[in-house]
Amino acid sequence: MKKIIMILLALSMLLAGCQRTANLIKPEETEDTVVEKQDKEEEEKPEDTDELGRKTKVPISEQLKMTNEWTIMGDYSTRLTKHYKSDKEDRVLLATSAQQENGEIEWEDSHWWTLAVLTADGAYNLFYQRIQGSMYFEVNEAYISGVPTEVITLYIFGGTDREIRNYIYDEKDDVFVEDRLYSTSKFSTAGINNRYTTIPEAKAR
Repeated sequence: MKKIIMILLALSMLLAGCQRTANLIKPEETEDTVVEKQDKEEEEKPEDTDELGRKTKVPISEQLKMTNEWTIMGDYSTRLTKHYKSDKEDRVLLATSAQQENGEIEWEDSHWWTLAVLTADGAYNLFYQRIQGSMYFEVNEAYISGVPTEVITLYIFGGTDREIRNYIYDEKDDVFVEDRLYSTSKFSTAGINNRYTTIPEAKAR
């Protein structure tokens, strides 16, 4: 009789332990559902807009994102797109909303800046953003797959940020492809504190 009582006690303890374990397991948290949840979270993550090497296509537009009141900081004419005409070359324009007074630019904390390629049929607004700082560009000839190609390089010097971007025209899709080459945001989310530079102050053209 004593042995039977001991067996019954052992069985009751085992069943109680199983019940507690079962209460800790949620049906929705099985291995398969956890994997599905992780996959969904990955899909819902926003795209890293500062990702280096990310290619962005800039199509042609009917509107140039600047006005006649803007200050032209750079203006270069060349043949860049299939819209080129001998009597109306493609123009690379760099401009800022900062105004001039007696030949001097009146800089404030921040201004709108734009880099655009103006053609006979429209404009490619490569960059349009308000920044604290200044911008510069250059046009170089590079040999890509043995073919001479015009490359626009943009240098962005913000208050605590530095960026370098390349723009190359794709005639097949009639777009400029932006390639982000360098960004200080990858070093620190707070950017950098500029101590010294030999880069000259931006001046109107």
